[in-house]
Amino acid sequence: RYILAGHDMTYREVFEEIARVGGVKPPRFGVPRPAAWLIGKWGDLVEATGREPLINSTQAGYAYTDKFRFKSSKAATELGYTVSPLAPAIRDAITWFRANGMA
Repeated sequence: RYILAGHDMTYREVFEEIARVGGVKPPRFGVPRPAAWLIGKWGDLVEATGREPLINSTQAGYAYTDKFRFKSSKAATELGYTVSPLAPAIRDAITWFRANGMA
C-alpha cells in the first residue's frame, strides 16, 4: 500500500497558488473559526434529516488543522513515484473549467 501525496501546503497557500496561476487576486480573508464551526453544526442538522449537507462539523474542523501530513517516500523508493509541479496542474484545471462553462 502506498500514499501518493503531493505538495505539503496549507489551504491558504493552495488558494494563493490557484489565484496566482489563474491571474486573479487571492482571497483577502478566510472564514473565521467560529463561523466555520457554526456552518459545520448547521450541516450536522441537515445531515440528521437524511439530506446531504455541503459541509458538516467534521469537515469544517479539517480546514483548521495542520495535523495531516502525508509522505510519499515509500512510493518514491519502491515505485519511482514523483510529484508533478503544481502550477501546470492548476493551469490545466482552470482551462478545463473555463472550456466547460464552469469558470
